[in-house]
Amino acid sequence: LPSRHLAPRDRVAIYSGMYVSRLQECLESDYPALRRFVGPEKFEKLVRAYLRKFPSRHYSLNVLGRHMAEFLDGDVKIPRRALLADIARLELAMSEVFDEEGSETLSPADLAQLSPADWAGMRVKLVPALRLHAFAHRTNAIVSALRQEQSLPDLRRMPTFVAVYRKDWVVWRMDLTRSMFEILSELKKGEPLSHALAVGASHFEGSVEELQPAVGRWFSEWTAEGFFAVIER
Repeated sequence: LPSRHLAPRDRVAIYSGMYVSRLQECLESDYPALRRFVGPEKFEKLVRAYLRKFPSRHYSLNVLGRHMAEFLDGDVKIPRRALLADIARLELAMSEVFDEEGSETLSPADLAQLSPADWAGMRVKLVPALRLHAFAHRTNAIVSALRQEQSLPDLRRMPTFVAVYRKDWVVWRMDLTRSMFEILSELKKGEPLSHALAVGASHFEGSVEELQPAVGRWFSEWTAEGFFAVIER
């Protein structure tokens, strides 16, 4: 119905505009580094193009931006598209990890009870609130600089690896070497620890003598950070 000052069409237009604004606010919340990198005006245009291709279809707006990296990997015309897609992937991982279900975690004491013979065939299950990503850019450093409003690092391509995880209901990010990333990725697939270690060793940049103590340090840190849920023999 008309109001004292507006026709029905005008009243509906207010709702329509507010709805799009609300969706944009949600995406700004999920992708603050992406927004800062492209700037507010370009981000608004990016959001409108994204929503045309991936309109909201779910009762929860938490999943509204889950296709952003996929969208940027498509035929959208925007400078540094590959870098923007990497930024979107990392920020999406942070949102997913925050909302992920909780689980029990292994303690360093649990790991210390295992004998070397136990390690050979066991499988280590990772917690749900953990994401592993390989990027073509210094994505973690770039996202950190953008979110903290600091100077950007080198934007040229460089392979990097990151673990995104939740500890005590706070989301954290850990830079990984290629070897560390491969070990965790194989464990995430359900492969035995012996296989995961073999894959990781093939990418280790140090000497054979340095590998064993390095793996010990990695597992101690990963256990302390709550990466592991359970050991399956």
